[in-house]
Amino acid sequence: MPTQPLAAERAALSEILSRLMAEISDLETLCKHVPRVVATAVTTARVQAALSADAEPESQSTIRKLLAEVSAEEGESTW
Repeated sequence: MPTQPLAAERAALSEILSRLMAEISDLETLCKHVPRVVATAVTTARVQAALSADAEPESQSTIRKLLAEVSAEEGESTW
């Protein structure tokens, strides 16, 4: 079991990216999906880093900001 928050999610995103690169040869499909997976993985890493920052008050605002960015990418703002 992962000891860091979001470690399982980051591992899953890595697996998705690896499978996309290995199994898809269509450049248009790769250009459509790879940036989204990479952006989500980067955001997840940033949230994990914020959670690991000893729960400083700024961490919660950083997490909210990152979650708002993810929601904005999906066209919905729920945070």
